[in-house]
Amino acid sequence: RPPRLRRPISIPKPILQWRKDQLLDSGWTSDDDNSRLGEHWKDAFRGTAGGLPDDNTDVIRIFLDQSQDFSNNYGKQQATSATYHGLYIPRNAAIIMFLTVSPRNKVERRRVPAAEIPKYIPRLNQLSDLIWLAWDNLVSNLEVLRYYAVEHIFNAIAKPLMDEIFQQRRGVAPATDIPWSQRLTFDLESDEGRALFASPNGIAVNWLLIHHAGVLGRRRPRVSIFNPGGYNRCMIWDLVPEGGEGSFGEVEDEIPGVWTGVGGG
Repeated sequence: RPPRLRRPISIPKPILQWRKDQLLDSGWTSDDDNSRLGEHWKDAFRGTAGGLPDDNTDVIRIFLDQSQDFSNNYGKQQATSATYHGLYIPRNAAIIMFLTVSPRNKVERRRVPAAEIPKYIPRLNQLSDLIWLAWDNLVSNLEVLRYYAVEHIFNAIAKPLMDEIFQQRRGVAPATDIPWSQRLTFDLESDEGRALFASPNGIAVNWLLIHHAGVLGRRRPRVSIFNPGGYNRCMIWDLVPEGGEGSFGEVEDEIPGVWTGVGGG
């Protein structure tokens, strides 16, 4: 018997006001506070239209967590859960996610024997749904969303992909520091840009642009990748409006015959 799903929720207004009781009733736990922005992100935003954000007033840290349970002959069990923690910066039209673990990721990381995993895993709100709801809760004009970033990238697809790009473009070994000043920027005309767009950390951007095209309009995504601290692989998507200019410099030139993609081929 499949587990009963909790009813999906919409994060209510007013601006900057979370209704934690409603989130809790729907299975989500939530918290928010002010948070200091890493120096590598300050370097990134310093040259944008919003300027350098103020830690005390502009940077809002939001936690969203949910656990889905089911019952069987052994009692109540956890089927899966989701963890989405991020920084929201309305002044800079930016979202930075620093912990994104999807329901399927959680099952895999728990190393649950296949026989114990329910055939029907409850559907939880995905990352792109939640960051859109949270953005709606913080700003009055949704269409201004411009930057979506992820740090501490560790998934088995994006991590080796970024390492290979760094090796081919910068000639460095994995976990080598690559500061913001040495970032690599790609558009979707490049093989690297398309590969990053199809990675787990690009899919949220893909989903946002497809499902909210009526609000966001036509965008020409560019992605910049860097590694400010050993294992802290970061990427930031610049959702460039049609006819607009990218914020983070020119894109990399193609290198014919060099790019192979993860695993070669």
